[in-house]
Amino acid sequence: TVLTPQWPEPAIGRDLVHTTAATHGTPVVAAPAGWRYRAGTADLVVLGPPYPMRGTRSDPNNNSLVLLATVAGVRILLAGDAETEEQQALREQLPPHGLRADVLKVAHHGSAYQDPAFLDAIRPAVALVPVGAGNTYGHPNEAVLARLSRGGARVLRTDLDGDVAAVLGPSGLAVVSGGVDLSRAKP
Repeated sequence: TVLTPQWPEPAIGRDLVHTTAATHGTPVVAAPAGWRYRAGTADLVVLGPPYPMRGTRSDPNNNSLVLLATVAGVRILLAGDAETEEQQALREQLPPHGLRADVLKVAHHGSAYQDPAFLDAIRPAVALVPVGAGNTYGHPNEAVLARLSRGGARVLRTDLDGDVAAVLGPSGLAVVSGGVDLSRAKP
């Protein structure tokens, strides 16, 4: 199943997803906040957008899915391309602990459009930043990375570290790059 936000833009991207999914016989679900899927030790919940975001700096980004996955007790926040406005709306709509996660997939390639209180509420041990090397957007933003590091997160970037992952090993949460243990996530 492919999850999409309920937001219809950009139309060309939405059409591409629907066409590709149909070609492969894969169902597409426009998932509202609260949508949930459970299988084994995995639990996936759509946190946002909590309502349609209109009139923001980037409505398509601020209507991207934000998911909380819990796998074997590890909470993973997948922040999509959510920018400041969606992040603030999530903080206002969720209980204080609702954003807390062990691992954060940093929103929008680590762009500058992050709500500091949103990042502080997550308090991740690991922050993964998927970003292309040499991108012309200035991603990731150094102040965002510094804030995450000051908060105690081990920050990994795909432009510098290559393929990265947070894994649960015998001694707890760790990070790997290309299959090599980079260190335990928490000191």
